[in-house]
Amino acid sequence: MFRDFYHDVAAALIHLMSVWGTALAPENVERIVLQDALQTTTMGTRHGGQFVAAGGWQVTSKEDMLVYDLGRYVENGALTVHVRNFKPSEQNAFERHHVISMFRNPWGNHQSVENQETLWDFHTGYNFTPGIKLLSYSDNRHEHQTTVRDDWRREATYQIKMVWSGKRLRYYRNGELVVEHTHEGPMQLRYVYLGRDRTVSGDYITNFHHNQYFAPLGPIYSDLTVTEMQPANDVAPPRIQNIRAANRYANAARLQWATNEAAVCYVEYGLTTAYGRRTPTLGPPEQNFSTTLTQLTPNQTYHYRIVARDDVDHLTASPDFTFTTLPGALYLFQPSADTFVERAGFFGTTRDLGNYGFVHLASGMSWRCYLRFTVAGVNGKITHATLRLYGRQSGRLDGILRELNAPWEEMNVTWRSQPRMQGAALARLEQVKAGRWHPLVVDGHVNGNGVYNFALRGSSFYPVSFASRECENFQPELVVKALP
Repeated sequence: MFRDFYHDVAAALIHLMSVWGTALAPENVERIVLQDALQTTTMGTRHGGQFVAAGGWQVTSKEDMLVYDLGRYVENGALTVHVRNFKPSEQNAFERHHVISMFRNPWGNHQSVENQETLWDFHTGYNFTPGIKLLSYSDNRHEHQTTVRDDWRREATYQIKMVWSGKRLRYYRNGELVVEHTHEGPMQLRYVYLGRDRTVSGDYITNFHHNQYFAPLGPIYSDLTVTEMQPANDVAPPRIQNIRAANRYANAARLQWATNEAAVCYVEYGLTTAYGRRTPTLGPPEQNFSTTLTQLTPNQTYHYRIVARDDVDHLTASPDFTFTTLPGALYLFQPSADTFVERAGFFGTTRDLGNYGFVHLASGMSWRCYLRFTVAGVNGKITHATLRLYGRQSGRLDGILRELNAPWEEMNVTWRSQPRMQGAALARLEQVKAGRWHPLVVDGHVNGNGVYNFALRGSSFYPVSFASRECENFQPELVVKALP
């Protein structure tokens, strides 16, 4: 009897604990972040392709690509898209193609020298016929190759679905689970690519734009949807505080602020409280922020406000603030071009054919980066100039910054075609720290309005990296002082 009594009590307690656990557990709500039917237009940035009469966007050229910026970082969510006229074994003349990709960072390249990328990448090609390769997180360190039970058929329409939650990733075809695996760290996904992305190959010669993967011709995409699982019990919007113009220039201003919870933010600014201009959404989610407004008019008062969004889509706008740019004396410029080149043999056999004109900057023994600035509107004689680079990856560089006099093109230069570094040595940079600005004094080289080119070469075996002009924030800066 006592045994039955204690058994009943234990069962009741277990039931109560399960009820309490359910009640206390955070509830999630699915919300649509992006929905694009791809009928006659697209919400993304379109590079080529065509819209077909039956609906959908079709790849018609090797360069075709759709790019979406979600403006937020989705850690728990799903992407679904319908694909038809899809037969990888017939449409892929080379080893592999990137068909659908999602990245944390805007450059859409998973072959970075850093190990801090968050991504997944859906590959096809005759290496995987009739299946796929699914790559996720950090430079090829977690990938799965799989074959489906039956081949793809041109006349069929397939629903491809990716679901991610924290470190777990699942791929479904027409509702059937095909691949499930765990990657190295939590996903923070923001940028979606259809058709192809900007990855530079390190293993195969594709004979396309210095070894970039190209899009397979023929697939038709439609009904793209991205959803996010968001906490339902978060009802408080983020608070924005400590707003200030930390640095002012004649043509720019650096703003700083903080939020009471992790958020993404952007700045609206202009000559009146109607604003009219805004920055990109800064990221990833942080609580302390800094960004630079450029191409401003000297001795002009600007209005601005901060807009913050938390992970459940609550928006907060700060009150209106103002700052006045300097009449002269101090100017800030961001690069008009930047890139790096890489020697083959370190990460891949053909990387010296690769062009990295749309990624971060890397420097080391086998990497050289180039920057171009256009200095304009400076009144007076320039007396001091500093190039500032923001570190993304810590390490020893033992680098030398040189003036660069030979021509180069951002989207075409490779290790094999790189300009000769014959200019004078301007500055040295021994150590790089992630999350820090690194000043390089270039007095004498920058002496007036004009175009200035720089090359940074390191001697360390492993590379370090810096934010490039493609980053949402912390782009390279050239700061100059001038006397009237």
